[in-house]
Amino acid sequence: MFDLPVITSCKEILDCMSLRQKVVASNVANVNTPGYKTRDISFESVFDTTRNDMKLRLRRTHTKHFPAVYANQNMATTVEPFYAYAPVNKNDGINDVDIDKEMLKSGEIQTNFTVFSEFLMRKYQSIKRVISGTM
Repeated sequence: MFDLPVITSCKEILDCMSLRQKVVASNVANVNTPGYKTRDISFESVFDTTRNDMKLRLRRTHTKHFPAVYANQNMATTVEPFYAYAPVNKNDGINDVDIDKEMLKSGEIQTNFTVFSEFLMRKYQSIKRVISGTM
């Protein structure tokens, strides 16, 4: 019951945002480190991947019904940070961290995290209401 594609996808998105927040914190912590290059996580690519996986699980009960559509179980679970600004020359000694951009990213992550965690909380509340019979 708790292995619904929507819940699994939300968990994947929240995990990605948590990792992205850690990368942003690392960028801010290294704002004065010579030669440090800004890294980031592409939330959009993870969201596009998981959004495509949020399909209903259907079961074909009659031969004249449409074929079933199943959620993709091979969801990418590893997300790698990348250098945010290209081209990257690690040996140039120039730090490209922009504290204002990092704070904007942090606010964006917080907003997205709030939205998806609220969605997940409401999903669990609806499951709880169904189980307890207080619809």
